[in-house]
This record gives sequence, structure tokens and C-alpha cells, in this order.
Amino acid sequence: MQKQTRIKVCGAVHGVGFRYNVRTEANQRKITGYVKNLDDGSVEIECVGEQEKIDELLAFIRDAKEPMYVEDIQMSYANSTSSKYKSFQIIPGDLASEVIEGFSTWYRALERI
Repeated sequence: MQKQTRIKVCGAVHGVGFRYNVRTEANQRKITGYVKNLDDGSVEIECVGEQEKIDELLAFIRDAKEPMYVEDIQMSYANSTSSKYKSFQIIPGDLASEVIEGFSTWYRALERI
């Protein structure tokens, strides 16, 4: 049975490529839904998939590597017989925020080289 899960992730999760990593991991597990930055500095994820696959995604999130840092995860579950989502998407913020985050992520990647 499909589960619908809403996840709020707090910590250093803006400007570090967190949403892109979550999207990649969700797509590998055939999870549908979305990930988006929230104004309070956290990230919201809504996903629909098999419970085992959602648990794998949560394990990936909990074990986020630098420069990402997960301080807290809040979750709520609901049973879902079908998904209203066709794929797993990043919901972008305003253009200025996305450009700043893109440069920030790129710069942090260069620092690791």
C-alpha cells in the first residue's frame, strides 16, 4: 500500500543542494511528490510511495553529508491509494532566491575540490 508522508527538515538545508539530492534519491526509489524551501529556513517534502522506499529516503535525509546538516525531522503520515503526483519535483522559490542558492551550492562544491 502506498503511503503519503509530509516531512519537514530543519537545519542547514538551504543553499547546499539538499533539494536536488532529495529529488535524486526519491526518483531512484520511484517516490512521487515534491520538495521545496520554506521561508523559515526549513525544507518541506511531500512524498507518496511504498513505506519501505520512504523509510530509505528518510535514512538518506538523516545521514545527510556536509555541507548539509539535518537538525530535526518532523513527519506526518496518511494512507494513500493513489498518488496525485506523476513524478518527484522541486518546487522553486522566487527567481532571486533560486539564483542565490544556485551560486551558493556551486561555490560550496568548488570549496571541496
